[in-house]
Amino acid sequence: MKPFSRTILGLFDGKRRYVIPLFQRQYVWQEERQLKPLWDDIMAKAMGRLENKEPRPHFLGAIVLDQLKTFGDQVPAQIVIDGQQRLTTFQILLAAFRDFAVANGNDKYADDFHDVTENKGTMENRDIERFKVWPTHVDQPQFMTCLSSKSKEEVKSQLNKSHARKITGIEPHMIRAYLYFYEALELFRDDPETQQYSLHQKIESLYRALSKNLEIVSIELEGDDDPQIIFETLNARGEPLLASDLLRNYIFLKASQRNEDSAALYNTYWLRFDKSFWKTEEKQGRLKRPRIDIFFQHLLQAKTGEEISVSHLYVDYKQWIKDTHPFSSVADELTLLNRYADRFEKLIAATDTDLLGRFSKILTILDVKTIYPLLLFLACDAQVADEELAGILTDLESYLIRRLVCGYTGKNYNKFFLQLLRDMRSSTASRARLQELLVAGVNEPTVWPDDATFHSAWRSNNCYTLARGGRLTLILSKIEIAMRTSKSENMPLPKNMTVEHIMPQSWEAHWNLPDGRTAATRLNRLFSQDRDALADYRDSVIHTIGNLTLLTTSLNPSIGNVGYEEKRQEILKHSELALNRYFHDKDRDVWNEDKIAKRADDLFSFAVKVWPYPPRVSSGAAG
Repeated sequence: MKPFSRTILGLFDGKRRYVIPLFQRQYVWQEERQLKPLWDDIMAKAMGRLENKEPRPHFLGAIVLDQLKTFGDQVPAQIVIDGQQRLTTFQILLAAFRDFAVANGNDKYADDFHDVTENKGTMENRDIERFKVWPTHVDQPQFMTCLSSKSKEEVKSQLNKSHARKITGIEPHMIRAYLYFYEALELFRDDPETQQYSLHQKIESLYRALSKNLEIVSIELEGDDDPQIIFETLNARGEPLLASDLLRNYIFLKASQRNEDSAALYNTYWLRFDKSFWKTEEKQGRLKRPRIDIFFQHLLQAKTGEEISVSHLYVDYKQWIKDTHPFSSVADELTLLNRYADRFEKLIAATDTDLLGRFSKILTILDVKTIYPLLLFLACDAQVADEELAGILTDLESYLIRRLVCGYTGKNYNKFFLQLLRDMRSSTASRARLQELLVAGVNEPTVWPDDATFHSAWRSNNCYTLARGGRLTLILSKIEIAMRTSKSENMPLPKNMTVEHIMPQSWEAHWNLPDGRTAATRLNRLFSQDRDALADYRDSVIHTIGNLTLLTTSLNPSIGNVGYEEKRQEILKHSELALNRYFHDKDRDVWNEDKIAKRADDLFSFAVKVWPYPPRVSSGAAG
């Protein structure tokens, strides 16, 4: 076998054909799993070029080819043993790029893309040999549509009448891929964040990325190589290699090259990673990944402070080793992996016996896992004392909960927590330093809401929207524990509690308005020409936290929409929660909008203790 490193455009330079055997499966790549990650890789390199950076080459995988005998005027051809999905996708991408360049008047690059999507000159069968890639039989009609139609509109018109789907039931994934890439190009063209660059500059940056920065290893078989054996080896049992598989091989190859005892290293340090715990899949964004791949991703992010994709993990890990030379031996490298693994296991196990485990329970409910690299750094590299770590975790929880109640987005948490990590790594890692960094945020994407902002949202925001996923139950449970006094029995919270409205969502039948009127139903009011200000105001406070409590699942259905006095008696009869002992007081014999606001303020006095803000910058809040 002879390996060659080629760029995407280099694969199709000159007169050549890649023939996919009939026994290969049809084209199956789809947007979320394959096309978008590929486009993200291309865009990353293109943006680097737009910003006058020279991106280092990025490896997109490998293809395996065997020579095909050709005669006379036939175009030189190779059989694709492995990698047909990539090769086909590259041609569809280039066709979309070609047509986009033509439609947008960029003739220079349109001509260049013609050269890499169509063979020219003498050939025996132009109808077939003009194509650089020739797919399996059922895919040929839609492939020719993508490569020959010359415009987005023409390709789109074929979407619902693809010959492949009509005859064989095969979905037109190639046509969808073409449209995805074309529309991605349109979005790039119209992106307001890059409006300072001309369309010509954008096309040029993409062209240069494809011709310089995105590489494929082309493995070409020789006479004695058995293509079938190689194909079976690459695709054994249909299980692709994980990033961690590649890393394990890389690490132990180094051990062998350095004459370190590979067997002893494996038994001492790596055996744990081959257990089922590490192969279990965890949700990572919208996808599921084996824990070991997620572990390596978080470890590398903790070490570099940079965003790392699992799909690039192997290359980025090797680059980190090459750039920093962090270990004097493989034993040192594996020792560090195990130290991080100990902490990572505690995050995943999320038990109440460990600081990280307790905090991880909260992160799971909040669905915030992008903070893991920061936590691993603090626990493994910074090695802060347990008391200091407890304070740090309190502040991080306060940051997350306050932002949640205020309705602030968490979509930038991955970048924000990596920036925190970099800042903490470059200085002393301490609670004081973390507080300094957290309070530095001044706008919604990063701000840590102070007491006044938190109090305003606590009083007025619709907190019932947080019930989904257990977030509101978490908040109320924390308040419940804070409300317990030293005289309270240290009873664990009941499981499967539900959030209950004290004044029900359908309040009209049993809860008169302050002026004594029975309000019309919400639906009737919606279609009424006359607004009912008192009813509208009541609707606005129904879902605020002052009107919400926790009850056991068995009690909740029984009290539903009944009047206040009946509901109050049921709550007092069945619930021992401190949250609900509130209703014992004699001045709670009426429940209305003012009482809801008063209870919100009372609960807030505990909330600011559970989720504190640094006293030296706290602005306070009205009680």
